[in-house]
Amino acid sequence: MEIWISIAATFAAALSVVFAVRANGKSNTANLEAAKANEIAQAALDHQTRYVPPWDIEWSGGSAFRLVNRGTETEYDVHLKLDWTEEEWSQESIAELQPNASLLFYPVFAWVSGRGATVSWSRTPGGPVETWKSMVPVEREG
Repeated sequence: MEIWISIAATFAAALSVVFAVRANGKSNTANLEAAKANEIAQAALDHQTRYVPPWDIEWSGGSAFRLVNRGTETEYDVHLKLDWTEEEWSQESIAELQPNASLLFYPVFAWVSGRGATVSWSRTPGGPVETWKSMVPVEREG
């Protein structure tokens, strides 16, 4: 009779091990699924908070305009090219432009020229080059 009790106890222990292994496997699967869900949520958040170019071009009075960094980061290697000129307007390169800082420039518009401008910059020194296109606004009187 004692042998049957030993066999039953051994069977119960083995069954317990099988359930524990299955539960552990399900736990690992659940952890992997949770990690994947976190990656998807992070990608969605990154998409919603996508980097927005910080630039604005505003009239500064007379024939002067300003390229303004409206962002919260310092931008590096800033170049301003006016679409109707052959050369970049820069003093070789503007090394950096702090948040809320501006760059004063004096465009000379030709009768048939457009008013387009292209800004190129890097978010980090020597980093990938970003570009932004806009129009130089019309001067206001008053």
